[in-house]
Amino acid sequence: KKSHYRKFKIKTVAGNNDFACMKEVLIRRLNEIATSDDESFSSIPDLLVIDGGKGQLAYAMEAQRETGREDIEILSLAKREEEVFLGSAPTTSIVLPKDSVALQLLQRIRDEAHRFAITFHRNLRSKHLSESALKSIQGVGKILCARLIKEFGSVEEIRLKTPEEIAKVDGVSYPLAQRIIEALNKAEDKNEGANEDVKEGNKEDSQLASEVKSEENL
Repeated sequence: KKSHYRKFKIKTVAGNNDFACMKEVLIRRLNEIATSDDESFSSIPDLLVIDGGKGQLAYAMEAQRETGREDIEILSLAKREEEVFLGSAPTTSIVLPKDSVALQLLQRIRDEAHRFAITFHRNLRSKHLSESALKSIQGVGKILCARLIKEFGSVEEIRLKTPEEIAKVDGVSYPLAQRIIEALNKAEDKNEGANEDVKEGNKEDSQLASEVKSEENL
């Protein structure tokens, strides 16, 4: 169930190393079994499904060994040919029929993990871009940006206010309030245009999936 979905931010890996990131996440996840009060973490998984091929599986199995959780079944699903690698026979791939119910279930699990992680990544990026747009407005800066967000809750809420409402904030003149709304509306238009581009293809999704797949946990 979705209330059991969790996100991990990488803490120990420098640079872009998918294998090491996956290992870190699994070690943290498996260590939580014995110590966490969180229901979704304290329960022992019946199966670990890894997104990737033999390389990712090897690192995942290292995480199992280091945490003493080799008793949990594990497999990986390699996307290109949809090959399945089992922890019990990691060098031999299994190619299931495309209409196999088991394969379709694994694909759905993987795709849902991607969707969840990509949505989180986009939200982080959107928040960063929004705050950057506000701070970059002439006359705003870091301090006034923080004051405005504290007053209204978010950059989006600021964008929806009237100049009169924004001008009530200490340090904001009416002309500056007008500039803020105009600049944020322009930034929103650009963001909507970017979203339309994404709908026309899945290139961004593929890139984001690559960036965040080691941070996924369902």
